[in-house]
Amino acid sequence: MVAKIEKENKTVKEKGIAKNDIVTISYKLYDANDELVDESQKEQPLILQYGKTIVNKELEKKLKGKKVGDKIEIKQKLKTEAPLIELTLDDLDEDKFHNYNEGELIELEVNGKPNLFLVEKFDMQAGKMFVRHKNPYEGTTLTNVITIEKIVKK
Repeated sequence: MVAKIEKENKTVKEKGIAKNDIVTISYKLYDANDELVDESQKEQPLILQYGKTIVNKELEKKLKGKKVGDKIEIKQKLKTEAPLIELTLDDLDEDKFHNYNEGELIELEVNGKPNLFLVEKFDMQAGKMFVRHKNPYEGTTLTNVITIEKIVKK
């Protein structure tokens, strides 16, 4: 019985990823200077069903046929633009509100942590300012190194 289980496990590892397999991956994300920006946590692995969960089209293509332990590298230029956020005088200190300029990069606290925002436009009559979260990696190329940790055949 033990030999049969070992043989089945070996077969799963040899076949690689196919449609509907449940795949556990880990990742490390690097910026253009090869500095580590983010990585997956062992206690919270990323799990997806191949052919059903589409995280990234390039990842989907590169996963096919990969085996446990294989690594995939994906380089992507970050192009996403955050949505506009409407702020009012109630959201900001009134003195600061009048000191901001369109196109200016400002720091605002979100959940107790400083974040960068780009001032997009003002509606002075309504006392509103529109900002967009500024991702420090926007417009840069990031490299994601993904490791196949586990494959469960369906």
